[in-house]
Amino acid sequence: MKTAQQDMPSEPGASDVLPGSPVPTGRGLDPRVAAFLIRNVGKGDILHAGAFSLDAIEPISAALAKDAELWIAQGDPTVHSLCGQAVTEGQIWNVSLRFAVAWSDNGRLYPPVDGASEGAGYVMTSTDGPDTITALRLDDARPLDRLVSVLSVDMPGQEAEAMRGARRTILTHRPILVLSSPGRQRWYLRHLEPLGYRLSGRLSDRLVLSTGPVVL
Repeated sequence: MKTAQQDMPSEPGASDVLPGSPVPTGRGLDPRVAAFLIRNVGKGDILHAGAFSLDAIEPISAALAKDAELWIAQGDPTVHSLCGQAVTEGQIWNVSLRFAVAWSDNGRLYPPVDGASEGAGYVMTSTDGPDTITALRLDDARPLDRLVSVLSVDMPGQEAEAMRGARRTILTHRPILVLSSPGRQRWYLRHLEPLGYRLSGRLSDRLVLSTGPVVL
């Protein structure tokens, strides 16, 4: 029997990347992705890691089921601060923000160097200095018994790390997955099809995988 660790390896190999596949370059949440989250909010939480947009917070918050939550891991200090300000000023109670990068383990990371290309990898470190940032497993974002309807990861080039840190959530709740880096479709399917996932469609430069029906 495969373990969760085997289901979510640390990094896809070069042979798993489809030649000529586009690489996402946007820094905000695509409006089509935000609309998809609203249409497929279900009864549980939405977990999001990576780039986000201020104008998506209020409509997604309003669409959530009673007692459900939008939980965002955001590693950009400016975006995190602005999102926090929007939540506070709007008195939005069902949105939680964490200044952290979703990763395969909890700890500290060196961020990519200035001028690095999109998707440059963080490096785990034992140093706790001013230039490091918190790494957080999505499994530890909230109690595991909280239902998760959608898991959205917008971390081009680093999805494998984020998903390894969410493996218990994926195995327990089988949430809809919205994933960046469509060039890794082959890798996604190889490791998620055994869990009942299939490719349900695309949203611009995002892939949607699910174990049930979705509204694209």
